[in-house]
Amino acid sequence: MICSQTEKHIQILTIRQKSQGIWYKIVKCALDVMVPVVCLIVAFSLMLLIELTIKGGDGGPIFYKQLRLTKEGR
Repeated sequence: MICSQTEKHIQILTIRQKSQGIWYKIVKCALDVMVPVVCLIVAFSLMLLIELTIKGGDGGPIFYKQLRLTKEGR
């Protein structure tokens, strides 16, 4: 006899979630804020170092600037 889904249920996996204490939530919140802040500081420092290297190497502008003309020269 073949049982339909409504007649018989087979439990394959049970997931139990541990209750997390207040210290876990505080640490998680602190890490959620501090990790991106540290990453931004590192990225900004790296970009500043690259900028100073470019500026010191040739003395030119950091960003390339080009005069653009349209088809009619305006």
